[in-house]
Amino acid sequence: MVTRLLKVKNMLAHKFQSTKITPKGKSMIAACCQRIKDTKPELDLVKVERAASTIANMLLKENLGQLKMTEPEHLGPLIHVVNGHGDFRYAKITGLEYVARLLDGGIDLPTLICTNKYTHPWQIFAYMSMAGISPDSELPNFGRTLRALAISNTTIDIPTKHPNQELGHLLFAAAHLVPDKNMPFILNDRSVTLRELIILAIETHAEQENRRSTVCYDAHLTEGLCAATSLISGVEDLRGESQEFLNRQLFLLDVVATAIYYFRSIREYNLFDAIIKILHMPDDRTLPLMLVSHMLELAAFAELFGYTIQSREIINYVTNAFNQELDYHCEPGFLDFTLTHYRRAITLLKEIELARLAGMPLSAIDLATYTTNFDRPAKPIIDPAETVSKRDSGRTRIIELGGLKIALID
Repeated sequence: MVTRLLKVKNMLAHKFQSTKITPKGKSMIAACCQRIKDTKPELDLVKVERAASTIANMLLKENLGQLKMTEPEHLGPLIHVVNGHGDFRYAKITGLEYVARLLDGGIDLPTLICTNKYTHPWQIFAYMSMAGISPDSELPNFGRTLRALAISNTTIDIPTKHPNQELGHLLFAAAHLVPDKNMPFILNDRSVTLRELIILAIETHAEQENRRSTVCYDAHLTEGLCAATSLISGVEDLRGESQEFLNRQLFLLDVVATAIYYFRSIREYNLFDAIIKILHMPDDRTLPLMLVSHMLELAAFAELFGYTIQSREIINYVTNAFNQELDYHCEPGFLDFTLTHYRRAITLLKEIELARLAGMPLSAIDLATYTTNFDRPAKPIIDPAETVSKRDSGRTRIIELGGLKIALID
């Protein structure tokens, strides 16, 4: 049977800006999220560990052996593995060694590092920073540290209609490697300082109604702004804009939480298919995970940088639901390298929660804790207290929320 959702479709946006949602839709989402917050959901740390282990084991089984780590077109997937698994170890070789081999593979470095031909500009440095790899780490057999390599590659060439969309990774990396507001760059033949790049990124966000908005670009742009305005002296005056962009984007988790809330009792659909339906996404199960991965990663790093996160309960609720769903729908062919963002996000959220429970400052968190040794695959983690209920089917359900009745018909 195919379950149809009535009346809700027109209230949730085709695009992911809160301004596109009708007042009635916003009211419904607010009421739903308040119900979720009232239950005070806590982050299920066991499910985080299980999901992180599942992603690592599936990546090892399906994808890692197919990755040609000396080919330039495989640079993007390779640094995504670093993003999700740190300075990993595979076939007795570390992630840094694989990156060094690829960078020394005959393609000129500026093309690999500073353009959007194979990756986003400075994406290499951004994901190494997210992985807790020190800027002063030396690339094996390369003779230069990551910081030195970054300083010598500051001519950025982005031949696209909206080049400033590409600044997110660069800002995140620069905040960790060269945190100087006057650091000089050349962007498409124009001399700019790092502070000027930050302002360009803010202007790009502010003009998003006039351009094509994507979850990936916007999330990384905000992520870069949060890092830059927190770690670079002399740009603190720009934190207000960054907080506003952060709040606007994390509203997407409220929308996702609403979708989860409505569909939890309907087990003919898996969670990913349900979110695709309610958010009018293309029929691709990786898209809900891509959306949630980027939003959770953004939320985790923003909190690490001292930004205000207004919806911790919603973050916990969405994370718990997605982690549980990975137990049901982690079939071969489902996971790909984009899920590295999800693993980075949930493992960092776990470390933040552990620090909070221990009364420790977030500055004490070691970003490299989650690093994977693929030569010693993690054993599956079993929660003996977990029970799986039989999925309901074959009836009509009427859900009432905030005065709005929604019919779910089989």
